[in-house]
Amino acid sequence: MFKVDVHPGVYPELEYSRKWYEDCASGLGNDFISEVDNAVETVREMPLVWAVTDKSQEIRRYIIHRFPYCLIYRIQGSVIIIYAVMHLSRHPDYWRNRLNNW
Repeated sequence: MFKVDVHPGVYPELEYSRKWYEDCASGLGNDFISEVDNAVETVREMPLVWAVTDKSQEIRRYIIHRFPYCLIYRIQGSVIIIYAVMHLSRHPDYWRNRLNNW
């Protein structure tokens, strides 16, 4: 089984999005976090299933159910590194500086 490491920049992203959804509807923020948790677990169990979106960096993308977000990750040995939980229609490359910053 693969180990999962999460870039520290992901946590503020998650909290911002959780709060935004929770402000929209009670319980929706928790639903968002549950979907992200499910996505992480799915990727951990089968990380090679999702296509490489950036061949030079071996970056993969898993689209999260119910919400317009995806996990941006890379496999290094037996470790999956999650670099972002990215909104699908906002600044698609903002997380790239994290690749060499951690």
